[in-house]
Amino acid sequence: MGNSVNENENENENENENDSKSRFRRKINDAIESSVDAVIRERRQHYERFPNETLTAAQCRARIEKCAAVNAAIAGAASMIPGPLGALAIVPELAAVLRNQLALVYDIGVAYGKSEFLTREVVMALMTSGIGGGALGVLVVKGQQVVVKRASLRVLQRLVAWLGGRITQRVLKAYVAKYVPLAGAAAMAVWMNVMTRRIGNKAVEIFSMEFVRDDEPPHED
Repeated sequence: MGNSVNENENENENENENDSKSRFRRKINDAIESSVDAVIRERRQHYERFPNETLTAAQCRARIEKCAAVNAAIAGAASMIPGPLGALAIVPELAAVLRNQLALVYDIGVAYGKSEFLTREVVMALMTSGIGGGALGVLVVKGQQVVVKRASLRVLQRLVAWLGGRITQRVLKAYVAKYVPLAGAAAMAVWMNVMTRRIGNKAVEIFSMEFVRDDEPPHED
C-alpha cells in the first residue's frame, strides 16, 4: 500500500514537472517570436534617426562585454525564486535578455555594413549558431564568404524551437535539480554571460566576412 502511494506521488510530481517544463518552453518560444521582429524594427528605426551611432568594429568588442554583463545581472537577480514555478516567474526577465542579445546581433551587423541582410532569419541564425545550434542552412560559409539563403517560415520556426529548447533545458536544470537560490542564481548568471559572449563573438566572426545572396526558392532543411 505504502509503495503504491509513493508511486502515485512520484507520478504526480513527474507530471507537474513536465507540465511546468512545457509551459515554460511555450512562454520562451512566444517571447522569442514576439521579440525578433520588434527588435529588428526598433533598431532599424534607431539607425535611421541616428546614423552616427553606428558602432565601429573595435567598439563591437566593448558592446559584447557590456551586454554580457547586463544579461548576467538580469538572469542572476531573476533566478532567486526557487522551484519550477520560479522558472515561470522569470520569463519576462529572460525575454529582456533575449531582446538584448537580438539587438547585439543587429548592432554588430550594422557595424560591419550588413544592414541589408539583417532579416529575422539571419538574426535568429546568428543567435543559434552562436551557442552551437548551427544556422539550419540560412547562412552557409564558403571560405571567407557567407551565402545567405532564402528561408521558409518553417525554418524560422525551427530556429525559434531550438533556441527555446536550449534555454528551457538550461533554466529548468537549475530549478528542477533543486539548487539553493543563491547557487541557482550564480549558475544562471554565468551561463547567460557566456551565452551572450558566444553570440556576440559569432556575430563578429560571420559579419566580418563578405555576404552574398542566394535567390533560390526558400528551403525547408
